[in-house]
Amino acid sequence: MVIGWFGGLGSDTVEVVFADVQASVGAGVAFGHAAVTFTGNSARGERLRSMTNRITVNLAQRGGA
Repeated sequence: MVIGWFGGLGSDTVEVVFADVQASVGAGVAFGHAAVTFTGNSARGERLRSMTNRITVNLAQRGGA
């Protein structure tokens, strides 16, 4: 679905907005999440479509690096 959505843009543009960004860092770990909205706009600036996805990232330190 996403490949078709981005592949069919032609002269349209995509605006990407991050909202509700949260991050927590501890000893050797980090966690974050946000809502990411992708909005397709026409070459004339008209809003055509949009979708919002939640992104979650967890990181852990390994091997002392």
